[in-house]
Amino acid sequence: MKRTDFSVDWLFAACAPDTELLPWNAQFTPVDLPHDCQIRHADDLYRDGTLFYRKYFFVTDVSGTRRMLWFGGAYMDTTVFVNGTEVGQWKYGYTSFWFDITDALHEGQNEVLVRCNLRHPNSRWYSGAGLYRNVELWEAPDLHLMPDGLYVAAKEGDNGAWTVAVTAEAGSVTAASTGRTLTLHLTDDNGSLLGTAAIPADAWAALPSPDGWRTGKETAIYKASHTFTLQDPALWDLDAPSFYHITAELTGADGVTDTLTTRFGCRTIEATPDCGLLVNHKRVLIKGVCIHHDFGCLGSAFEYSAAKRQLEILKSMGVNSIRTGHTPPAPQFMDLADEMGILMDVESFDCWRSGKNPYDYGRFFDEWQEKDVAAWIRRDRNHPSLLFWCIGNEIYDTHAGPEGADTMRMLLAEVAEHDPAHNGIPTLGSNYMPWENTQHCADIIKVAGYNYGERLYTDHHEKHPDWVIYGSETGSIVQSRGIYHFPLSQSLLSDDDLQCSSLGNSRTSWGAESWDVCLLSEQRWPFTLGQYLWAGWDYIGEPTPYHTRSSYFGTIDTAGFPKDAYYVVQAAWLDPATHPMVHLFPYWDFNDGQMIDLCACTNAHSVELFVNGESLGRKVPDPAKGRTANWQTPYRPGSVKAVAYDENGTVVATDEQDSFGDSTMVCLQADRKTISGDGRELAFITITTCDKNGSPVRNANDRVTVRVNGAGVLVGLDNGDSADPDEYQTDSRRLFSGMLLTVVAGSGRTGTITVEVTAPGLRPAVLTLNAAPFEGPVRRRLPSMKFNGSTQEIPVRKLALTAERTALDKEHPVTHITAARRPADATFTDIEWQLTDDRGVPAVNAAMQPDGDTLTVTALGDGTLRVRALVRNGHDAPQLISQLELSISGVGQLHKNPYEFISASRFDASFGDIGNGNERGVSTSRTGRSWVLFDDIDFGPDGADTVELPIFALDGAPTTFRFWDGEPYAEGSTMIGERIYHKPKQWNVYQPGTFKLDKILRGIGKFAVELNVKVHIKGFTFARRSRAWDTLAAGACDSVYGDSFTRDGARVLGIGNNVSLVFDRMDFGETGCRGIRITGRSPLPANTVHLLFAAENGGEPERRVVEFGPQADCGEQTFTFAPVTGARQVTFLFLPGTQFDFDNFTFI
Repeated sequence: MKRTDFSVDWLFAACAPDTELLPWNAQFTPVDLPHDCQIRHADDLYRDGTLFYRKYFFVTDVSGTRRMLWFGGAYMDTTVFVNGTEVGQWKYGYTSFWFDITDALHEGQNEVLVRCNLRHPNSRWYSGAGLYRNVELWEAPDLHLMPDGLYVAAKEGDNGAWTVAVTAEAGSVTAASTGRTLTLHLTDDNGSLLGTAAIPADAWAALPSPDGWRTGKETAIYKASHTFTLQDPALWDLDAPSFYHITAELTGADGVTDTLTTRFGCRTIEATPDCGLLVNHKRVLIKGVCIHHDFGCLGSAFEYSAAKRQLEILKSMGVNSIRTGHTPPAPQFMDLADEMGILMDVESFDCWRSGKNPYDYGRFFDEWQEKDVAAWIRRDRNHPSLLFWCIGNEIYDTHAGPEGADTMRMLLAEVAEHDPAHNGIPTLGSNYMPWENTQHCADIIKVAGYNYGERLYTDHHEKHPDWVIYGSETGSIVQSRGIYHFPLSQSLLSDDDLQCSSLGNSRTSWGAESWDVCLLSEQRWPFTLGQYLWAGWDYIGEPTPYHTRSSYFGTIDTAGFPKDAYYVVQAAWLDPATHPMVHLFPYWDFNDGQMIDLCACTNAHSVELFVNGESLGRKVPDPAKGRTANWQTPYRPGSVKAVAYDENGTVVATDEQDSFGDSTMVCLQADRKTISGDGRELAFITITTCDKNGSPVRNANDRVTVRVNGAGVLVGLDNGDSADPDEYQTDSRRLFSGMLLTVVAGSGRTGTITVEVTAPGLRPAVLTLNAAPFEGPVRRRLPSMKFNGSTQEIPVRKLALTAERTALDKEHPVTHITAARRPADATFTDIEWQLTDDRGVPAVNAAMQPDGDTLTVTALGDGTLRVRALVRNGHDAPQLISQLELSISGVGQLHKNPYEFISASRFDASFGDIGNGNERGVSTSRTGRSWVLFDDIDFGPDGADTVELPIFALDGAPTTFRFWDGEPYAEGSTMIGERIYHKPKQWNVYQPGTFKLDKILRGIGKFAVELNVKVHIKGFTFARRSRAWDTLAAGACDSVYGDSFTRDGARVLGIGNNVSLVFDRMDFGETGCRGIRITGRSPLPANTVHLLFAAENGGEPERRVVEFGPQADCGEQTFTFAPVTGARQVTFLFLPGTQFDFDNFTFI
């Protein structure tokens, strides 16, 4: 079979959604493939449209030749036309497919037109769109080898003998098989022939009429089989991958008419319930990561160079397995995994029938899953890197009812049909393992992946000893490279800068407590296979906990730059005997005196920290707690150094962080010096800056402009900043945390490529690459887009804060803080000031008065707080946060004010698995009882009984909230309401829930919220009650004075001359009161009561007068009068001659 690259000289046009026919005025742009049409619209990555790709090509008729068009992947809902004739459809965007186009061709020029219908939302991540993988043209005779029909199963036998069972399929449209021979050749990786088998046509087995999953036009399919024997073959192993090859040839009277070759490896893989994963009979712990398919600034278009770089970086972290979440990868990715010794968990679908988004694969599942399973399995079944066939991720169908188990059996049967020798192990990854229906599915498949279900391992292993258990998705800790939110002791999921802390203290509600805890999984549950961390690499989309552009989950950012988490994983996964390491973080440039958490992760026995040469002590990380040691010290300029020692006290690794100043020069570092000039190979260049002393500026954010001249072209820029709104494929971006990636390709010529990088006020840098000679067609790259903003801006890198004093007390309640911009000539001058607690929640124990670059802080109550200065640097959100700690003592205690918003993160006690919620909220336990308690709340004398909570429910089901006065179930506590919250789900969006409680909470008290399911609670606000509408006892007055009266508990008796009863805090609102009911007793025929309504802002009070008639016994009388509105002080004035016993009153 002749395979020709068909990826160049295409034309592309984007049209309106659901366009069936190509408009006559469609605007086409030349593109080469792979091509992701969305990535060049960073401000609109999820726009709908109909995508058309057109290519013209010439055909010289060769009698008996079949031509097929193969697509590595097309996103999505694709239809292919040749010369106006539809030749096939393919719905799924991630499986490879081909169509026989022979009958639609004619001699001479031909046209292929591909239409992709793109609707959003279609997935939970960035999918990209269009012909984002390679396309090939295949030519074969009428009787030909089926492109995916060559199947190899290498199995170990006795005494070092291996059997290599080979099955080859041949298909025919019209030609007969008579007189043909199918010959199989077994060779090693050097081409040495190890065996040959010739199988004549009369020994072929005719398969039943072509199955429904086939897409070709073959009318007859034949199968021929042979088993070779290999003695003591070189094994495919993680450390030394070895390969063999099977070549199939069809021959006839004219000699060889068709040829097909596949590569395979000899290895044994066994997943056991108690002994873990065995590869070639050796225990291999899965040190895996999950990744999506995009490459940051390159989008989802498959790039071989980017994929190889990705796997190299991941393997350096200690990774030995990849889970392709949640879709099949590009075929070349599997080839790379084979060659690099990486086990592959190849995933199929993110949903079955029950979709997760309106336009995802769920709408096609019933009609198309059989074709997709066949395409998925038959393409990848010979890869020695293959470990798992994962038939679904977080599939709701398995949870919803017994039908999920039926679908699973169907899919397992289809997998077995195409991989009967079990080259891959079927599995399922699920977050529904706590529930019965999914457990039933696990009992069918036996190899069960748990998403964030470590707590279930022991119980399920005991109950189901035949289950093979592993962590199909763990971690989900979020971090931004080079961003540090202090203190380490405080869990901080989100902040105003739209970044997550790289200290490791940004924990999602469902994820692990920390990377260290997550990486202890194999120690705690040694029977498991290992785990797949979510995620190995940041990806576009799913930007939890914000609504920015790309994820924060990766140990590596979208640019391929390692975060600190990368080194924490290294410390757990690298062998200290061969790869000793230590990594120190954060960088060393903060405010003088600011308390800094310093962390050092190492795989060595112990680690010692030095600050400006002075030791802060040596620590031995507890293997049962993780591989990270930490210290606290106030910042002072200089250097910090971590020294790692082995058990003998010998230094085995060091890492150092030095203080630095402003950037003065640009620095460039390329990952290679030569690339092919054909545009297919990429060079990755890292841009950094140094200060005047040559020290790297770790927090540099300079805007740089990149120019590529000569035989190259700029492909894209990526800084790994999830919140950066700039385009990916532009010529200017800011560094983020001191780094920016530049991607360069050849432009179709040979010679020198010159890369020049400039930045305002900095010494520029120039780097040269060599574009090497090449053969074959050139892949054209679209030119980078011009940045549409100012390339001369100078962002603020740092705000240096200086405090007059940091300890405040009764005698010194005021301090002044000054902020100085670095660099001093920064373009942006805005500064925003905040006073917060350690969680970033507004502090209530101090007041502030900003005055430009200076802030005055006045103490109001004891405790600690943080002064924060923020700069937006021209963006919508702050780009950096500088902070200093203040302490206040001797001033007095402040209570929480329930009538102003109280962040849920300010809870004082909790029960259950309470985690971080979005926007400084909290999340409750997924299963079982959990609660959060808020203490020291001042409800005031009038109290409150109505509370509003912003709630993010993970599904749309009714949710029961229980509210408590006091700690739930503790002695003396009272449940004050069990209420139902039920609103349609909006993902990552808080919606208000308002609840009326059974009790009025007054004075200083406690308030608790209890649930039995997982929700996010942002906080709460109580509605202040106005006692103006209560029935108030006369004795509840705030003051009483006059000539004669007696206070008798709740009553005031014997009211005589000139007596006034004063009631404060009487708010009648906008509606106002229009009368009053008075309960009392008087012997007089007309007892005059003057009601004085004084406004809060002073002025003459409004007066209403009522006459209480004779009442021998205590009774109620009602009066009406002109309305009185707003907040008032109400005085009941009794003039001389009064005789009245006052019981209570109610305004109406």
